Amino acid sequence: RVVVVDDEPAGCLLPSCFEETIDSEQVEVEVARAPDESKNKLVVKVHRARRLFGGGYGFGAVGATHPFVRAVYGDQTRETACRQRTTSPCWQEELTFEARSATTVKLLFYSRNTYMADSLLGGCVVDLGARPEFSLGAPRPLVEKSWFSVEPERRPTGPEDFLFRHRNALGSVEVSAYAYRAP
Repeated sequence: RVVVVDDEPAGCLLPSCFEETIDSEQVEVEVARAPDESKNKLVVKVHRARRLFGGGYGFGAVGATHPFVRAVYGDQTRETACRQRTTSPCWQEELTFEARSATTVKLLFYSRNTYMADSLLGGCVVDLGARPEFSLGAPRPLVEKSWFSVEPERRPTGPEDFLFRHRNALGSVEVSAYAYRAP
């Protein structure tokens, strides 16, 4: 509420070019606030994977891995916990992001290595559809619980890894996603 009486603004937030003097009258001004975008949340739930093709080096290259998932949504990145010595890990983890305009989430699958850089196994892209409408209340499902194929990632430098040369899919992952507006 802005009050202007006898040329003296009382708590006036308007620029001077919009100020007017009104004798002994009160003026009410409503200011519409844009919704707080930081309260819009996107949750990607990584349920489990099956038959992940082993990566890494040495004898572990074709067997069990130490898999984890790195999810990339716009400029935000989240990771699941690492599961030890398995090709069919179960995560059941929710990765929460501040919802932005991006409509896809890229899931990258890695195998944790102790003495070398983590091995990139492959990835998939989860399409969230159109940008969701956010409102308070029950979460809105964007992706029902579904299986996605994990494809080999093409490395930008160096020779193609012999493990991935003749493979189309490296396994599959079960994912779901929903959006909500935090109070």
